[in-house]
Amino acid sequence: MKLNKIFLLAGIALAGVFAACSDDDDYEKGPVASGNQFQTVTFGEDNTFSAELDPADPTTYTITVYRDSAHMDQAATIPLKVLINTDSVFVVPANVSFAAGEAETQFTVTYDKAEIGSPYTLEVAIGDDSYINPYSAATYTSYVLNIQRVKWNKIGLGTFNDTFLNQVAYYVEIEQRDDIPTKFRILQPYAGANADPDNWDGALVGSEDIIFFEIFPKEADVDDDGDTYYPVSFDTWVTGYWYDADNVVIAFRPSDLGTSGDDESVYYPDYNIIYLIPYYYMPGLGGWGLKTVVVTLPDGTAPEGAQAGDLVPEPEEEEGDEGEGGEGEGEE
Repeated sequence: MKLNKIFLLAGIALAGVFAACSDDDDYEKGPVASGNQFQTVTFGEDNTFSAELDPADPTTYTITVYRDSAHMDQAATIPLKVLINTDSVFVVPANVSFAAGEAETQFTVTYDKAEIGSPYTLEVAIGDDSYINPYSAATYTSYVLNIQRVKWNKIGLGTFNDTFLNQVAYYVEIEQRDDIPTKFRILQPYAGANADPDNWDGALVGSEDIIFFEIFPKEADVDDDGDTYYPVSFDTWVTGYWYDADNVVIAFRPSDLGTSGDDESVYYPDYNIIYLIPYYYMPGLGGWGLKTVVVTLPDGTAPEGAQAGDLVPEPEEEEGDEGEGGEGEGEE
């Protein structure tokens, strides 16, 4: 009986071997990289560019293409394929060429017909799969370009105070959009964050270069005190404060996180004060909720010689705040 069990188990094992062999027969190997594919033609990791460009800037953009330096001995001409071209504004060459021994090369696209204020997108790809290595993690087969030609006008020095991170006010350069005057942007918003040695002392690193916001005067309302205010919208920005080596605090527009609070950002024209109310959060880690950033538009009150990043001086006490006669003078 024991012998029969051994034969039975052996038969089951053998059947498993045959079954495995049968499965292997059905397996199809993937293509093997060969020939031009070893060149691993790629747009590189930074294969997306988005920007607002001044209408006075040249209407051209240069894109770099790379290939594996171990397989660059021969010259090569690579076809390009356009995947997206908004309103056919972009003019793209049909090919990009590598000279023998050249590991990187460039081609230029033009957009002379791009209208001011309109956003445009171009996605261009490597048009010949025979130059794409399907097994290389370094291969980025397309490049995306997002542009908008916009003129911004400098309107002077306003003030910026991130009351959660900085708790000091300093001057910032503010610009107004030429074609949509309700839109503004703050340049280098955290430039003065370390001006006070008792503040961050250099701790804010990698802050957003620009904060965009828009005021909506047509949606004016009145608060409980009878003061008129306008709703304000802003774009999410990176504060530059690193909670630890891997997590930076981001000032989110609340709705970008799917939470409420957008309606708390307002502009009081009578006081020239803008309250931006972002939600301070670190994706995947947590945050602190809604906080207040106070901004003022340029109004000519910045002292002569003031520059962006300078601390706003404390207001001087008016004469008579403390009577010369001492405490109690003038009391009946």
